[in-house]
Formats: sequence, C-alpha cells, structure tokens
Amino acid sequence: MRKAERDFEQFQRTHDARALGRVFDRCAPLLWHLAAHLSRDQHEAEDLVQHTFLRAIENAASWNVARPLLPWLLGILSMLARETRRKERRGPDPERLPRPTVAGPEQEATWREFEDALVTAIGKVPAAYRETLTLHLVHGLSASEIAESLGLRQGTVRMRVHRGLSQLKLHLPRGLSTAGIALAMNASLRATLRAGVLAQLPCGTAASVTTVGTLLTGNMLAFLGVLMMKKFLLIAVAFAVIALLVWSFGPYDADAVEAPTSKAPRIRSFHAAKADAEEIAVPQRKRIEARRTAVRAKGRVSIRVVNEATGKPVAGLSLSCTARHVWYGQTDANGTFIFEDDPGLARIEIRGQATTKLRIEAGKTIEHELRLPMLLNLEVRVVDPDQNPVPGARILGEPGGYANLRWDVIGLADKKGIWRHKSIYDWLFVGASIDGRVPAKSRGAKGNGAEKVVMRLQLGALASSVSGTVLDIGGRPCSGARVVIQLPKGDHRSKSAELVILKADQNGHYESRCVPVGPCEIFAMRELPWQEFNSVSRRPRHMGRHRVEIPETGVKGVNIQLLEGAVVHGQVHAAAKAEDIRYHVSLDPDDASLSHVLASELARSATVQNDGSFRIENLLPGRYRARSKVGDDTVTQKLELRDRQVYRWYPAHGELQQIAVRVLGPNGSSLSAWSVCISGKDESFHRANCDDEGRCRFDKVTRDSYELLVFAREDAFPVLARIVRASSAEHVIRIPAELMPTAKVKGRIVAKGLDLNELEAWVSRDLRGQTIQAMGQHRRKTVRIDPETGRFEYRGLPPGRYVVEVQKDRTPLGFAAPRHVVAKETVDFGDIVVGGPPILRIVAKDSRGKLVRDLLVQGRVPPRQHWDQLPGEQVENGFVSKEMPPLDFELLISSPDTIPVMRRVRLAPARETVIEITCTKGTPCVFELAPDSSNSNSVRLTVRDAQRHLVVSGTLNWRPGYRSFQRSLGHGKYQMEVTGKNGAVKRIALTVPKQEELFRVSLQ
Repeated sequence: MRKAERDFEQFQRTHDARALGRVFDRCAPLLWHLAAHLSRDQHEAEDLVQHTFLRAIENAASWNVARPLLPWLLGILSMLARETRRKERRGPDPERLPRPTVAGPEQEATWREFEDALVTAIGKVPAAYRETLTLHLVHGLSASEIAESLGLRQGTVRMRVHRGLSQLKLHLPRGLSTAGIALAMNASLRATLRAGVLAQLPCGTAASVTTVGTLLTGNMLAFLGVLMMKKFLLIAVAFAVIALLVWSFGPYDADAVEAPTSKAPRIRSFHAAKADAEEIAVPQRKRIEARRTAVRAKGRVSIRVVNEATGKPVAGLSLSCTARHVWYGQTDANGTFIFEDDPGLARIEIRGQATTKLRIEAGKTIEHELRLPMLLNLEVRVVDPDQNPVPGARILGEPGGYANLRWDVIGLADKKGIWRHKSIYDWLFVGASIDGRVPAKSRGAKGNGAEKVVMRLQLGALASSVSGTVLDIGGRPCSGARVVIQLPKGDHRSKSAELVILKADQNGHYESRCVPVGPCEIFAMRELPWQEFNSVSRRPRHMGRHRVEIPETGVKGVNIQLLEGAVVHGQVHAAAKAEDIRYHVSLDPDDASLSHVLASELARSATVQNDGSFRIENLLPGRYRARSKVGDDTVTQKLELRDRQVYRWYPAHGELQQIAVRVLGPNGSSLSAWSVCISGKDESFHRANCDDEGRCRFDKVTRDSYELLVFAREDAFPVLARIVRASSAEHVIRIPAELMPTAKVKGRIVAKGLDLNELEAWVSRDLRGQTIQAMGQHRRKTVRIDPETGRFEYRGLPPGRYVVEVQKDRTPLGFAAPRHVVAKETVDFGDIVVGGPPILRIVAKDSRGKLVRDLLVQGRVPPRQHWDQLPGEQVENGFVSKEMPPLDFELLISSPDTIPVMRRVRLAPARETVIEITCTKGTPCVFELAPDSSNSNSVRLTVRDAQRHLVVSGTLNWRPGYRSFQRSLGHGKYQMEVTGKNGAVKRIALTVPKQEELFRVSLQ
C-alpha cells in the first residue's frame, strides 16, 4: 500500500483526480470485503464504499502522512456502518419484527452447488496448474507451503496460481448465484463506484475539514472474533475469497473513467455512473466470449457402470479416465460419470485395472456401458433371540465400506427375514435393526465371486425410545447431523450392537426406538461439507455429548447442544532430526466405555510443520491420551480438556541444547541494536535481538549445527553468516570493519512510456558461490523511487555484489549490471532505462500447416538446471506470455500429441519476440507411478534422446490426479532419469514404439 500513501499525499497537495483514482483502484476491493460483511445487501455495501471515499475527500487534510492509509479508510467505513445501524435502531420496535429464520435447504443447496462447480472447474484446468490450484484453493496452503511440498520455487508457484486462476475463470459458470460471488467486486462495479466518487470531487477549493475518529482497533478485533466463532460465516468468507481470486483477474483499465474538469462540481446519480461502467465493461465481455469460442470443440464421454448380475447401476464408484488429460471422479446415483476432453484415444480404468478403451470425437457424445462382474453373493438372515425370522428388518451398512459411522439403510428383509445382495465389491459390513429391539451386532462378509455367503444376524432384547433435537453452537437446529447412541458394552460373545447410528432431518430432529432401558450416552456431530480423496471417514467439525437414563415406558426427550470444543497446540522438540524421520502427534479418547469405532471417530491427529509446530481444534471435552512420535521415540501425556479450553503442549524428544551468541563491533564494543537468526536444514528462522551487552540466546534447539546470520537491523541484508554448533559455551562473533554495513548504492530510473508511480525497484544481492543456504532468504530489498525525478538510493549495505531490478506488477522490466561495493563506498548505477514488458509469442503448426493448441511451454535460465512452466495463455494464433523478464531462455515446447521442440530465445524490453515451429506427431506416452511403488514422495523425471537433448521434464507424486502426465515422443531409444526427494538418481533405458495408442511408462 506504499503507492496508495504516495498517491493520496499527492491528492492532499494538488487535488489531482487521477491520483485519487489510483487510490480507489488499490483500496476499494479491500474496503468492499469489510463493507459486504457489515451490510445486509449489495446496495448497502456499495453505498458504504462510496461514502467512505467521499468522507475521505472531505477530511483529506486530517490524514497524517506518517500513518498507513488503509486502516484510516477502514476506520471511516466502520464508523459509517455504525452510524447506519444507529439510525436503523431508531425505527420500529425489534420485538415486533419477525424473527430471522434459519438457513434452509435452499441456502445449503446453493453452497453445495457453488462447491461442486468449483471442484468441477478445477478438474477442467490443465494438469500443469490443477495441482497448485487444488493445494491453494481447496486445502488452503500458502505459496511457501506449496513450494515446499512440491519442491518448487515460490515464484514458480505464484506464476502457476496466476495462470491457473486465468484458466479457472473460463470454466466456472458466471451465473452461479452464491453469497461468495456476491462478495467479489468485479470490474464493472468497481468502475461504477469509481466514477461516482470522482464525479463528486470538489475542484478549485478544498473541502471543509471535519474531525474524523481513528480506527477502533478493539471493535475490529471483536468483529473478527465473531467471524471466527460463526463457522457458517467462516465458510461464506472462504467461498468469497475464492470467488474474488477467480473473478478479480479480468482486464480492467485503471484510467477508463476520465477525471472531472475544473468546472463546478456536478453530483451524478449512482445509476448514471453504473450505466457508463456497463458501457466500458461490454467490450471486455465480448473479448472473453470470443476467446471462449476460439477453443476447439471437445468430445463428450458418458460412462455408465452397472452390476452384471443384477443390471442395476453402481453409484459412488471411483474411476479414472486418461485421455489428453487425466480425470478422476465417482459415478452418480444413476451409475454415470461424464467428462469432456479433446479428440483422441481415452482409457477407462476402474479399481486399478484397465477396463476399456474408446476414441473421443469432436462435437460428439459417446455413451459407453461397463458391466462389472459380481464378487459377493450375500444372503443375510435376521432372527430374534428365539431364532424366529424377523420380517421387514432394516439392513444397515455401506457397500464396499468398513465399520464406521456413516451407515444408512441399504435394504429390508423379506417375509422370511432374508435379505439377498449381489455386489461388485468383495467386502461388505452389515448390521440389522427393527423398532422395539436392540440392533444386531454388525459383521463383515467377504466373497470370492463363486460361493454364496450366508450370514445370520440376531437382534437383541426389547428396547425403549429416545428422541430430541440437535442444536449447533448458536442454539439453532443442526440439519443433517450424525447422532450416535453408545449402548452398554458387552463381552466378545454378545450378539447385540454397541452403537445405534442415526441421522437428523433438516430440522435437526432425531428419533430411535432401538435403545435398551438403562444408562447410555448420546453423541452428536456435524460433519465437514466435503471429504478428502484419501481419508477413511469425514472428521466431525463440532460435537456434543450427553449422558441419559432411558426409562422402561414412554419416550425420553434429549436435546444435544454442539460444542465449540477444545484446542491443543504446541511444538515438538527433538534432539536429533533426519529427513527420513517422520513426526506424528495424535489425541485418543481415554475412555474404556466407548466402542472402538466411536473412539476412532473421536480421535484426532495433527500435521506437524517443519518447525515442529502443530494445532488440533474442535476436540470434544473429556480425557485424552496425547501422543507425540518422532521416529521410534514416543512421548505420551494424559490431558483433561474442557469446552473452549486452549491447551499448550510441548513434547520433547531426546536431550535438548542451547546456543548463546555475543556480537561485538570492530573495536570490541557491544552491538546492542543488532539481531541474530539461526536456521536448521528443516526449520524456519528463529530471530533474537541482542541486549545491551550484545548477547542473545536460543533455547531448546534440536540440531547439532545451525546456520547463523547477523543483521544490523530487521529490514537489512545479513552482514555475516557462519555455521555454529550447539554447546554450553558462548559464541563470540566480532564484525570486522570491512564487513560493517556502511556502503550505499544509488541511481535513476528512466521510464519510457511508463508511470514511475507504477514501478518498483529492488536491490538484490548476488549470492553466486555462497555456501550458506540461509543467505538466499534475505537477498532482495525494496528501494523507494522518487516519483518526480526517478532517483533512488539504499543505505546500510554490507560489502558484496548487488544488482538493481525494476518491476511493474511483479513483471521484470529491466536490470542493471552487477556491481561490487565495499565498506564506506557509494556506487552509482547510473540511468536504468526501462520500457514495456517483453512479449513472447509461440506459433506451432503441424506438417499440414494447422495450428497446434494446448501447448506446454517450459523455460530454463542457464546455468540453472530446473525447468519451470512459463506463465501465459492460449490465444487464437498461438501461445503468448507477457510476464517473463528480458533475459536469455531455453524453451521446451510440447503438446500431448506432438514431439517436444527445443529453442533458445532472447527477450528484449517493450518488444515482441515471435517463435515459429513445426511440430511432428508422435507416440502418446503416459508416465505414471506404479501402483506398487514404494516411493510415496514426489519424484522429478527427465527424458533425453540419443543425442542427449532434453525432451521431457516433469514431476510425479501420489496426490489425486498427479501421479501421471502425458507427452508424445518419436519412436526410438531414450534415457530416463528419475530423481527422488533424497536426491537419489535412477537411470532407466526406454524404447518408444511407433503407434497411435497410449504407450504407458510405469515407474517404481
């Protein structure tokens, strides 16, 4: 927001409308987020944002230049919202108004519709961006976390997210009506509000000045606290952020609305400004629609899976489809799975085995039916304690599943108490129940496809009834909650069930007539709205527990209140670390009366971060056994948790040490204002400030050696780096005079056709040959550019080689040659001339001159070894990238159907570089991890031809949808190199035949 402060300061002095317009463009989307949550509808939010800027115009002189601008604007918006609410409270008596209703099925269906559309749209994004988008949007990982998990640079991850969002917005339906989309400020609305603000800008004389209250930090923290307590609102905020990310990348002209003239101020209506903004947005929508129609026609495949023995559709069956892209999904209630892809050969797999192949044709729909053989022929006989058949008994279970808490009624016994089932699954866990008796104990059946399996389920004694309502943490009925009644545990010979599993209706009501007389416990839990790919069961978000005594007659009424739960967090300390040692933190209920199925559902585990920190939320109050495991070493502790309690636990493994440091100057004086950082190979930075004697200490270190960095101040470059060992002795570090941060660099930015206010300058440290890895984390600092003269300078540099880089919106525009500076020296980089960003255009055609689409362009800057995917987009006449710096690149251009082509290119500022290539069709090759592969980590794959030229570079891992990718190669011999996470390289000889069908390459 530093540019916003500079622009508003310019508006204070000159009343420049363009400067105010730039402030609006940068701050309005952030103000819109808060206004959307403080308002009842979109129109009220629009008024809040517009009146905030009008109030800021009137009180511009009261803003302190030394203060950040955004908190000041947020304070005005919050004050205006409180004034609006205060005026509303002067209206009718709230007690006479109708009470708000609970969100009904329509709202929940709307959220599910948005979620399904988002997941479907991510599945249609090219595989190169699908993994990054899934980790960022679905799992909520940051750029640093994604880069660490995939072994990529953060810059590469950001480029992939940017490109993936551009692709995602083409597949997400614009007409989807959700609360999340309503919170996003699109280009049309932003232009409308911007025009309304600039139209009311006073000209000639300054507006009257009134006193404006500062931002009330306490109120804002309270508002954020309420959002964190309201889980339903938290889901809405998450979808709102996703929608804003997707829709905010549309083209928008910052100067589309002209500044007002110097005539008398004219108040324009909001509707008139909105009409002008719609006229501006129409050409943008036409360009987007033209880009969509330019994409070539795809084929549609409809797969229907049925049971060969019964002819009935199979629902919920996982399958994968490998065509030009790889698709994963499940069949719907009609046993159908539908996907669209480019023309070509497709391979359908079910349960890890190849089932069929078919060819996709452009613009056509192919319907194919798969008939799966029967693996389980089951006959269940339900009897009472006297061995009499029980007609009409309910059969409970989940086809293909194990014993869990997601059971439903899957059938009814006939007049003879018999239920028959023919399944494509070889395993089924079933139980039986009927009103008035205790349910039968569930059992598992396994078939081999040939013999009939006969099972007898015996119901228990006579039972009573219990009913009630499940309430969420706000006291409202909880729709669709899972209710589990824990019955008294019997011995291993008992034939009665230990659990009664129910599901509340849309009003949160539940009822059971299968509960025995006596004491029992009732658990209620609200499940997560989605299920992870490899999770055994959905983990409950909120839970409740109630002990009750069931009477012999009548119905016992029990309402269950869901609790927010307890929180356990902390940090694991280990004396020794290695890459192959795994960390694990878990909490298991310490209650012998619980069924093992229910106990496993209440147990929770945590993901341990690289620095050893972990966090577990929504724990049901009670006794737990906390367990921390590092390798073969296990630390346990018993915990007694209460609702909303925050418990801190710091398990320690092995013997811990400490590092004591003292920093001295050239003459032996203590450097009290300096700071020290230490970093291990797998840990984040730990910083400590020196005291008056220049001393600092790090306790509970878990490694033998660390990389230590010394800083003169927090926002400066490191002055000195060295390796230190953990010991009881103090490490005395003396900074020599030649390393003191006394150097300075300066220069001038000459912009041709660009606004200096839109440019950013960085001073980067050249770390080639540097052995301390931690130095690379502090190699770039921002410098301020004078908006009038373009001059810049940076003081307090330690000696070394430095480079000045100029960017616009994170796109490099120019560089200055590296210069070496020494202590007490000023280095002038001179004039750095920059123009517009370079443009790279790649036009690929086949042997018949037809344009090749779906290009995958990878780049490498020598002497680096890794190849990264270039950001860009497919246009009508090729692939265009406008986000690459003006450097020399090596490009690897490929598509799913053509042989990769290598090219070298030199990009120049403000110029377009066109590369034309002719592609040759090859054999489609699918590289995938073998199902029995023991390497569960990500691996990097490179393939070279007989002349040692690189033709394939990519990464494989076991995440859903990313264990394989497709390239095309010419027939011949190749050499593959598979590099694991530990750096081990495995070389494999590969011979590719000449064929049109998929050639599969399986890697161990």
